[in-house]
Amino acid sequence: SAVRGAAVDLVHIHVSSMNRFAYGGHVLVKLLPKAPRKMLTIHSGSFVPDYRAANGVTRAVVAGLLRSFDFVIAVSPEIGVKKEKCGVQAGAISVLPAFIPPVSSGTAQMPACLSSVRTAGRKLLVSSGYGIRDYGFDVILNALSRSEELQAGCSVAICLYNTYDEDYVGELEESASRLPGVTI
Repeated sequence: SAVRGAAVDLVHIHVSSMNRFAYGGHVLVKLLPKAPRKMLTIHSGSFVPDYRAANGVTRAVVAGLLRSFDFVIAVSPEIGVKKEKCGVQAGAISVLPAFIPPVSSGTAQMPACLSSVRTAGRKLLVSSGYGIRDYGFDVILNALSRSEELQAGCSVAICLYNTYDEDYVGELEESASRLPGVTI
C-alpha cells in the first residue's frame, strides 16, 4: 500500500529464480499503481532449468508475469533468451552479469602498500564502501581475528569512500593494528 500511495516513477523488484514469485508476483503487480514503470531483475541462474522443468501452467504463469514488466534484467544471456521466448520484447530485456571477473592489469597500477602483499603469495581480499557500520568491515576483521589459517594466507585491504564515521573507522584501525596483512 505504501507504493500505491507514493509518487514513484519506477518500481524495481528483485527475485531469485521466480519459483516462489511466479504466482504471488501477479498479485503484487496488480496492486501496483498504473503509472510507474515496472522493472524486474532475476538474479539466479536456476531460472532457465526451473522454467524447463515446470509444467505448462507454471510456464504460462511465469511468461505472463514477465510480460507485465516494462523492463526485465537477466544475469546471463541464457536467461535473456528464455525471457524473449516467454514473449518479453527484446528491447525490454537487459543482460547484466551477476559477476564480472576482475581484469588484471599487472602491478603497475597497484598502490605500493598492496604490492608487497601480492608478492608475498597471499590471497588479497579488497572490500570497499563508506566507512560506516552498514558496510560490515568489522565482520571481515572479526573473522580474520578468529582464524590463524586466514591470517596466514589472506591479506585484507579496506578501501573507504569519502564519507565515514570516525568512531567506527577508529575501531577498524584498532582491530587492523592487531592483525597481520590488513590495510585500511
